Amino acid sequence: MKLYTWLISLMLNMDTPPSSLSNEYNLERTFANKSGVLNKDPLVVILSLLRDDIDEVGFEAVVRYLTTLYLEEPLVQPVYIALIELFIALIWAPYLEPTKELILKRQSVLVLLQELLLNEMFKQNFDILDIVLEPCAVDLGDGLQAFQTAVLLQTLQRIQTGAPDGIPTKNFNKAAIFFCKYTLQKLWQGKLTTSMSILNSFSKLREWISKEAEGQVSYCLHRSILYFMARSSDTVDQQKSLLKVVHFVSENHRLIFGSGMSDHEFVICLSHLLRSAQTEGEWGKMLEESSSSLLKCIKEVRPDLEIYIEPGSQIPLNSVNKSAKSGITSLFSGGEDTSYVLQHEIAPKLFSQIKHDQEEGDRTLHHQRSSRRFTGLLTARRQEQQLTLSVVTALNTPYEINYAHTTNTMVQVSDSLRESVHSTQLQFHRVNRLWGEMQLELTQERGLWGPTDPSHLDRWELDPIEGPHRTRKRLKLNTTFYTVFQPKSHEEYQVSKLKQPSSSFSREYHHYYGTRDRVSSLTSIGGATKMSQAISARALDADNRLMQDLLLPGEHKIMAFPCIRVEGLTTIASLLYLGRLSAYIIDGYTTTKEGEIMDVQMLMPEEWSERFRDILVESASVVMKDKVGYNLCYKRITEIMKRRYSLQENGMEIFCYGGESYFLVFGANHRNKAYHKLRYLTPSLTQKSDFASEVLSSARRHTRGDASTVFTSFRQSNVTHRWSVGEISNFQYLMYINTLAGRSYKDLMQYPVFPWVLADYKSEELDLTNPATFRDLSKPMGAQTGERLAQFEKRYADWIDPHGTDTNPCHYGTFYSSAMITSSYLIRLEPFTSSFIALQGGHFDLADRLFHSIEDAWSSASMVNMCDVRELIPEFFYLPDFLVNKDKFDFGRKQNGKKIDNVILPKWAKGDPAEFIRLHREALESDYVSKNLHLWIDLIFGYKQRGEQARLAHNTFHCYFYEGNIDLASLTDPLRKSAVRGFINNFGQAPKQIFNRPHQQRQVVYSDLVRRTFHYNVVNLRPPVREERVISSAVQQIEGTDNGGTLFAGKNKVLVPSSSGYNYYFTWGLPDNSLLLGAVDGKIVHVYEELEKQRVVCAICPDSETLAVGGEHSYISVYTHSLSRTKDPTLTLQKKLLGHTNMLCGMSSSHNHRVFASGSHDRTVILWDLNKLTFIRQLPVHPESITTLDMNEVSGDVVTAAKNYLFLWSINGDLIARTALPATTVIQVCTQTTINEWDNNNVIVSGSSDGIIRIWGVLFQNTNNTEGEKWEKRLIVRARLTMHTSFLRPDNRQPAEITCVRFSEDHVSLYVGDSRGRVFCWTPNDSTGKQADHWVLDSGTKECASCGVRFTFVERRHHCRDCGKVFCNTCSDFYRTVPQRNISHKVRVCKVCFKSLPDSDN
Repeated sequence: MKLYTWLISLMLNMDTPPSSLSNEYNLERTFANKSGVLNKDPLVVILSLLRDDIDEVGFEAVVRYLTTLYLEEPLVQPVYIALIELFIALIWAPYLEPTKELILKRQSVLVLLQELLLNEMFKQNFDILDIVLEPCAVDLGDGLQAFQTAVLLQTLQRIQTGAPDGIPTKNFNKAAIFFCKYTLQKLWQGKLTTSMSILNSFSKLREWISKEAEGQVSYCLHRSILYFMARSSDTVDQQKSLLKVVHFVSENHRLIFGSGMSDHEFVICLSHLLRSAQTEGEWGKMLEESSSSLLKCIKEVRPDLEIYIEPGSQIPLNSVNKSAKSGITSLFSGGEDTSYVLQHEIAPKLFSQIKHDQEEGDRTLHHQRSSRRFTGLLTARRQEQQLTLSVVTALNTPYEINYAHTTNTMVQVSDSLRESVHSTQLQFHRVNRLWGEMQLELTQERGLWGPTDPSHLDRWELDPIEGPHRTRKRLKLNTTFYTVFQPKSHEEYQVSKLKQPSSSFSREYHHYYGTRDRVSSLTSIGGATKMSQAISARALDADNRLMQDLLLPGEHKIMAFPCIRVEGLTTIASLLYLGRLSAYIIDGYTTTKEGEIMDVQMLMPEEWSERFRDILVESASVVMKDKVGYNLCYKRITEIMKRRYSLQENGMEIFCYGGESYFLVFGANHRNKAYHKLRYLTPSLTQKSDFASEVLSSARRHTRGDASTVFTSFRQSNVTHRWSVGEISNFQYLMYINTLAGRSYKDLMQYPVFPWVLADYKSEELDLTNPATFRDLSKPMGAQTGERLAQFEKRYADWIDPHGTDTNPCHYGTFYSSAMITSSYLIRLEPFTSSFIALQGGHFDLADRLFHSIEDAWSSASMVNMCDVRELIPEFFYLPDFLVNKDKFDFGRKQNGKKIDNVILPKWAKGDPAEFIRLHREALESDYVSKNLHLWIDLIFGYKQRGEQARLAHNTFHCYFYEGNIDLASLTDPLRKSAVRGFINNFGQAPKQIFNRPHQQRQVVYSDLVRRTFHYNVVNLRPPVREERVISSAVQQIEGTDNGGTLFAGKNKVLVPSSSGYNYYFTWGLPDNSLLLGAVDGKIVHVYEELEKQRVVCAICPDSETLAVGGEHSYISVYTHSLSRTKDPTLTLQKKLLGHTNMLCGMSSSHNHRVFASGSHDRTVILWDLNKLTFIRQLPVHPESITTLDMNEVSGDVVTAAKNYLFLWSINGDLIARTALPATTVIQVCTQTTINEWDNNNVIVSGSSDGIIRIWGVLFQNTNNTEGEKWEKRLIVRARLTMHTSFLRPDNRQPAEITCVRFSEDHVSLYVGDSRGRVFCWTPNDSTGKQADHWVLDSGTKECASCGVRFTFVERRHHCRDCGKVFCNTCSDFYRTVPQRNISHKVRVCKVCFKSLPDSDN
């Protein structure tokens, strides 16, 4: 404060500080009035004003005062350094014009800096030199050299005057010697201008300095002379400069070469340099004469130095080797006679060594820097500077010296270089990654600087996040598409007969945008040069320090395991890091043999080979990816399963709560240790036994009895039993078995395998009741036709192993699942396009061999091709995107001229990939497949997989496909081992054998399971007689409980899900914008005040830990909440999501797909990633403001409503169907059935402002037009529910707007909430013809609708089953079937309806 006060006083030309500056508040106000800037550091702004706001007199006064102040009261270190650097930056800025005023200011600052330098050096704080001469925060550009020269000369001239009063001679001598050596070092490093003032200063200092320091100063003078003499002499100006140096030495030769001078190295090098100077021209001749005269003078003064001057003289080596600096002995070690050496031989080598040592720097200077005040500030800069000097010296040494010495030096330099580049590279990757994330968020669609609308050039790839039943439906933006798929020139197409990878989008993209500049990473030198045997501790420290950025704060290591992370065909060097707080998978790091963590790029390739020699094929390469960390919170790990890789038990797959999974491969028996340690640290698995081992052993234990009773003794929760009784679908069960058998999405060589289920790909309509429609599930693909089976049987009988090994005969030489099969199926979808190209050697296959038709693929695998017995993959039953060439890849043309584009679908799919997937999935879940699926399971996972039963079932493959048939570790022949590995990885691997007895048949078929569900009975629903419950406000949310009950939330409330049900809720809409947490029993738990700066209008809880709120300011705040009975609840902001431009209207989430959607008054709907809290995509702009939206938990489909418009979208933004209601109607809520996504009877239920609940179905209609037949999906109303709520029914006494609709968990009941707080429940009738919605309410009818007779206790009311009106007994005593209401038996109708309905008896 004292410093600030006096500086301001001086600036304002005050002699003494006013009283108004006596406290900080007044100081800031005065300062603000002067600078016009509030809340800034006064010192910083004052220094910035020194250059302009104060005249020369005022400036000098400030400088003098600062000098006095510093000497009397030294500033604290940060302020001191900031002061120095700001002074330098402001006065020596390279852009300033050298005016008279500026020169005066600079001179004043030089005086200040000189005082500061000397004061600190006399205290032995030598770091001050680096702080002043190389300020970290200042970039002086070309002016740095002039600045350093000016400061050093000014200080050197001050030292010449002797020690100030009070400074001990010892301290002064040390400071003078250090400063001279420091100046000498700067001179040789080229940091100073070539001013001979340095020679004069050294010479004068030597004259009077004490005897103890004279030798060191002489040394600096000699080396300075050599520096100036070593400069080039090619031009006249250069010769003139050298001549000045020669004259200086000549004038002072008696002082320099006095009797006490014993620096023989200096004499040798000086004579060598004098003779080496160019002597052409007039000035050259003068230089030659002066040089000769100088050498003569030296001989006269010191005759004993003649042997060191004459070129042919023999120099005794022991007389030269007095200076430990030169290391002259090592230059000539190894010779026959090292006692003498010729002068002309030693001179150039000796000067080269001296030059190297001087440019490298005096090591003693580093040790003398003992400043306690500035410890640690300059270490990093000094290391980088030393490294640069070492590298320059190594690269520019002009002479060959001793090889052993050179090799050792170069190894050290190489190590330092690699460490420095490595550390810089890691920092670069980290900053580049963070900047890339920020840049993408700012410039992406709907970002702050991004486009408002999506571009058709945006390309997408499959997101590895798994949704319900391990399906992967989500697509994510492919940011590397145009980097991978560059447009090809005509010449490139002509080089190969095979199709080169190309996309029409690539050509369009590069036509409009060209090649965009992208930040490229530094060149990796990992593995290119070998480090010294001991890995540098500095490098390890840098690795650990940078890796901490990828860990949680306060994390501590428990164990770390080097591993390989498998991602498709890519193997990524990684580290499994087990910490106390969480587990991490960190790409790009590994451990040393001592357990230290290090960058994998610093590890030698042979060390990788040693660790993973039994894992990787010979051609495989470990990818050194950017340093990316994956946080696997222990409580979010749901399962850990042991895995095989290349048929070896060395892998592990980790499944996480958010749908992520990680496939890790370990070496050197680390797998089991890592598996058990991670399982021990995972709370949900600590008390749980090995999932795979438990189920597998249980299955085998219960398959020893008769085939008809297989698994019958399993506990009720067993998966097989649940499948058998219909609790889970065929698809779910197959995914479960695949997972149990080691099949993984992460490893293309072990991709999940699914059966061909259909054999009919020609019919116009698919008949799932005809057994001929289906494939024979009891036989493998090679045995589907008798003709092809006969050829395979002959092959078995005539078996000769094509590889020349002694193996058992087999029916098939290829396999039903492999990396190539998977990639070929998914070739139209990234990243599998790249995988296929990699497997094909960088190009597409011939067009005729590509997967292009479902029918042709079936024909090839079942009848035609003897090398094709492939089965299917899971995507055939849930993912329509892989059937469409959305990226417009050019696959070429077949031999018949047809272009390969989208996959050709069967006729019954009506040209719609989504319809093909739906029908294909429906076929998988059909009654026929349900009754026969166990037979296929026996072939692939069961007792017919291998052995005699496999032979009898014509189901034998090459022995290398099976686990346990060959031990790679035991193979000693490297060629055979490589061949076996290649065979395994290219042709596939058999799943683990799960069952060794016949699998049981399914007991329940699908048709029996859905008979009572809501969407199968929409025209036969029983209306509620009265409301289920009434609450105090409009119903906003309805949820079922575990005990079969139902919870209802009112306006501005959202229930919080948890593993134990719904126990809490959040409330918003309070006057102070706070959020309230309450318990469902009515207790207020916590109030979060001042949490949101906007008025909250909607909120959702996607899971038990997340709360998302949206408000009037168009952004979404996502919080993580923690609810505990023992601790106070917390609500932590994770991120604010920006994308909308107007107030939010509503949100909905799919917890299973980890996506949530938000709608706004700006007419947009945005899909967000729930795991990363990032933008995924926006749906096309709607015609009106969004009023409601709903996401399907199973299919991921999104229903949106924009006032009277209703839309159905896929999770990837494809419009499925749309419709519109009258303009006066506003759709306010909607929901979807989620029980079976393949069922064509699924419905959408909407509630609107007119009080009507509409039940919508999706109808596939043929719309014939001028272009021909075209099929499209439309939303049609299957039923309307109007009782109690509709404003259009006069018999409803209290109509109300619909505010909530929700299905029960079993999809039998539909709950409806309205604006009056009432909740109604609709359920299917037991049989047709009973009470229905269109019936007029009894309570509102007093007389017959036909004859007018009043109803009494005797005259009962009767409803016509067709029109729904109320009649007396006489007027309704007619009977007809009512086909339009699905009533097939005769029921009571009125006379009018009786006449209009057809007579079923005729």
